[in-house]
Amino acid sequence: MAKVHQKKLSDFLSASGDMPESYRKQSTSKKKDNSDGSQLFDFLKLVKSWEKIVGNNAGNHSLPVKFTHGTLSIICSHPAWSKELSLLEQDLRLKIKNNFPLIANSLKSI
Repeated sequence: MAKVHQKKLSDFLSASGDMPESYRKQSTSKKKDNSDGSQLFDFLKLVKSWEKIVGNNAGNHSLPVKFTHGTLSIICSHPAWSKELSLLEQDLRLKIKNNFPLIANSLKSI
């Protein structure tokens, strides 16, 4: 019987050549500002830390895809994982705010 290798949603990060140039930019020592004066946070760091934030199992089946207007959008491999993350929303928001204090005031929902 052939062994099937399941890829995690985050496996695309391992091949940096496949990432858009905007994702590969390294953080500089200069602090970037939004038009409203708040500092930008490193979204790619959030993506890379996702498994640590949500746990290995959920991290294998979900991945943040964008953060706009206070909402963090997550893609999931199955609707059941979406439901699981929605039940854990309060805990996830707290963990994200602790790991990424720059978005503590702007993160409204997941």
